[in-house]
Amino acid sequence: THFFGRARLGGRALVVALARLAPAAYGLPDDPALVVRRAALEVVHEFGHVAGLHHCPDRGCLMRLAHNVEAIDARGTRFCDECSALLPAELRPRRR
Repeated sequence: THFFGRARLGGRALVVALARLAPAAYGLPDDPALVVRRAALEVVHEFGHVAGLHHCPDRGCLMRLAHNVEAIDARGTRFCDECSALLPAELRPRRR
């Protein structure tokens, strides 16, 4: 019935829909900072698909599939080690 984002695996573009990321869409008080956080995470998740990553079963991985905003909020903010290793070298997160 709706989506948060779309990207073709290995494609060249991605789309993130902001409307359903806002708490107001669920009858809750508006929270612009939360919308920005969710949008940023969705953009990076969809970018992962553009970079060739599939959905990941790791609950803490940013590539975990999210069917609702609660799942977006609960999943991690980074790619797990396995997903990071699948990224092209120039896109892998740098170790500190």
